[in-house]
Amino acid sequence: MTRPLKYGLGVLAANPVLLLFYGALIEIALHPDVQHREVELPGLGEDWSDATVAMFCDLQVGMWFSKTGMVERAVDPVVEAKPDVVLLGATSSTATRRPPTSRSPRSSTSWSPDRL
Repeated sequence: MTRPLKYGLGVLAANPVLLLFYGALIEIALHPDVQHREVELPGLGEDWSDATVAMFCDLQVGMWFSKTGMVERAVDPVVEAKPDVVLLGATSSTATRRPPTSRSPRSSTSWSPDRL
């Protein structure tokens, strides 16, 4: 086998490993998906008319690698913004894994601001 062919095969074999490394450690940690939305929630009353809500969802802080720096970069701007409410969400796959039960907070059929 010629040297360029060996080199080319080595690069091809390393690509999946490099892509996995990039996706698992670099992309998520360096480029979190930040979105700003303005929404109307009828029925909340005047006290909540200008409320600011921050939500974290799917931070990918899994069991393999410590992502303390990424979490700090995501949380620090939120703390500085001083929102009225901070929500922690789950991905759709974890939120719908099992049906709600009578003991589950998700078992309620409707949400009302009176419950605050």
